[in-house]
Amino acid sequence: MKNFITFCFFLGLTVSCADDSNFKGSGKTYRSADKGGDATPEPSSSFEPAVSEEPEAPQPEVIEVAEVAVATEDVQDLPELYQQNHRLTAETTQKPADIVFVVDTSGSMNDEKVAIENNLGLFMERFATAKLDSEFFIIGQGFHFGAQNSAAKVIPQRIGSKDSLTKTIPVLKAMLGTGAVPAGLASVPSMRADSAKEIVFVTDDDASGTLASDFKSFVQTENGLKDKTNTNGIVWIDGVSQASATCTRANNGGEYQKLAKDPDVGGLSLDLCQKDWAQLLDQLASHIITSLKTQVPLDQIPANAAEIVVSYEGTPLNPQDFSYDPATNAIQIKNESLQAGGTLLIEYPI
Repeated sequence: MKNFITFCFFLGLTVSCADDSNFKGSGKTYRSADKGGDATPEPSSSFEPAVSEEPEAPQPEVIEVAEVAVATEDVQDLPELYQQNHRLTAETTQKPADIVFVVDTSGSMNDEKVAIENNLGLFMERFATAKLDSEFFIIGQGFHFGAQNSAAKVIPQRIGSKDSLTKTIPVLKAMLGTGAVPAGLASVPSMRADSAKEIVFVTDDDASGTLASDFKSFVQTENGLKDKTNTNGIVWIDGVSQASATCTRANNGGEYQKLAKDPDVGGLSLDLCQKDWAQLLDQLASHIITSLKTQVPLDQIPANAAEIVVSYEGTPLNPQDFSYDPATNAIQIKNESLQAGGTLLIEYPI
């Protein structure tokens, strides 16, 4: 029995079908090959259906771009970044320091006054041992120091229970040469313009009239004090201080504690009623010695002081740990992590 096979091709609307050994498609007639052979085309007179041509793919549109000339004269040069290396020595890590004790000498503070007289010599020795160029001042009446404390300069201004901040401002201005000597004082010793200033308030009372915010504003605007001053307090601290036969509470020293905690002008708060004043003043000395700032003169004048970056041994310092003094064109750096032999890298635009 003969096999019958039908092939149909759909071309547009034209249908071509073939059976058996002949089949048509695309305008040609094909004959089935013998076993194992290939199909070979034969001419055909049959109607050839029209084959629709595929549309040409659209050519991408060519957009001509006009050349833009860049005027080099309109491009501003960026500031040059200057790099300055500085190797720290014992001399460069030592900055002059003026340390001022402001002591309430009202009747309730007699024991504390005596404790200062007996222990100030040990306090000053700490700075001598650290080979720091330091000067010491006492603002308060009635102090009597022996030979070992003769380096302290006493300014006999009466300081009462609540007026430490009020009375201190005119005395400091006179010491800096920016104000007149207060009435009742023949003269006052001078503080150095380039020195770090450490002010230590000692009282069993709180301030009134002039408050912490007022004193901070004074420090931050006064030439010779701005960016150079820390304030410390040896005061009554509620919850810490314990009353005794030699230490009494008039008031919590809240305003002095605010100053000591302030990130811009702060220092250390200490317990007025600590029994061992040698230890107390030694703690204060350690804090001040480590908080003094190293001053590094700059080779160039920065174009923008806000962009100064200081690194110590490859690690960038926190911007709060250094400041720029335009008067001396120098960087002032806190000493907490600096050691002689270390290297500073200072980068700034010029």
